[in-house]
Formats: sequence, structure tokens, C-alpha cells
Amino acid sequence: TFRKNLDGPKENKTDSDRLDDPLLWGSIPFKCFLSLHRVRWTLGAQEICFTTPALSRFFSLGQVIPTVRGAGIYQPAMNFALDRLNEGKW
Repeated sequence: TFRKNLDGPKENKTDSDRLDDPLLWGSIPFKCFLSLHRVRWTLGAQEICFTTPALSRFFSLGQVIPTVRGAGIYQPAMNFALDRLNEGKW
């Protein structure tokens, strides 16, 4: 007998979240990473992205601003980001 699926379509949100960033970055032409003026500044959690000298160097070269989570908007990272925005480099 034919039964209607009353649950609706199944979606596994976790799997699609893991693919978003790698697919996004993988679709950007490599030449875009060779000129720093083409790479946008972004905020990154200091306690995650800047835990070792190697990670600090890697994320700094990618124009990631170390931000302290939970410190609010009045912190040096936000001032730095605002300066980049005012300079038109965001």
C-alpha cells in the first residue's frame, strides 16, 4: 500500500555546515589570495585562531583580526576593524 510521508523531507544540517566553508574557499581563484588588497578583513576568536605561533602567523596573513569573545564591542580588535572600515579596506 502507498503511504504518504508525513514527516516531510529529512535534512541533516550538520553535514551541510561542514561543507560550506571549504566549498566557498575552494571556489575562489588562487590569484585572489596573492594580493592582500583583495582579501577581506575578518574577525576571529583569539582563543581559537591564535593559540600557537604558527596559527597566529597563518591567520594574520589571512587578515583575521584576533577578537576576544565575550569582551564586547569596546576592545582593540573592534577599534582596528573600524579603522580598516574607515580606510575603505574592508
